[in-house]
Amino acid sequence: MTVEIAEFIEARLREWEALARDSTELRRVTVKYPAKRPPWEPERWELDEFRDLVSVNGRNPPMCEGEWGGGPRSVDVASLIAEFDPARVYGLAQVFRALLALHECRPPSKYMPVAWCDPCHGDGYAAGPGWPCQTVRYIASIWGGHSDYRDEWRP
Repeated sequence: MTVEIAEFIEARLREWEALARDSTELRRVTVKYPAKRPPWEPERWELDEFRDLVSVNGRNPPMCEGEWGGGPRSVDVASLIAEFDPARVYGLAQVFRALLALHECRPPSKYMPVAWCDPCHGDGYAAGPGWPCQTVRYIASIWGGHSDYRDEWRP
């Protein structure tokens, strides 16, 4: 179970990064010439005072549907989309990956009878459930509805 929860979280983070990359990746003719293609970077989306999407990386957004344009179905949806733009999602994946590395699983030893992590059990006491620690369990619980999520991982 110790390595499996870390693999589960890492797989979900890779999915987030792929979504961020795919939503940012514009289909271009220059695919034929990869050297001319600019390097990938996550987009930053901005709204105006009317909560309309007005810019992507400081440029006009590449979306238009019909005579009057198009976009999200409500102001709240537009706000959510802009708040969790590809740059934010990519950044969140990096933060969760750093937390997972910080709470890396340490094997049981002579003095610590259970698997453990430094931040939660670095004092040498095996108080609590061992590893996966509560922090790792809470990170995994973000995907509690995923088919690969296990009930024993619940915080």
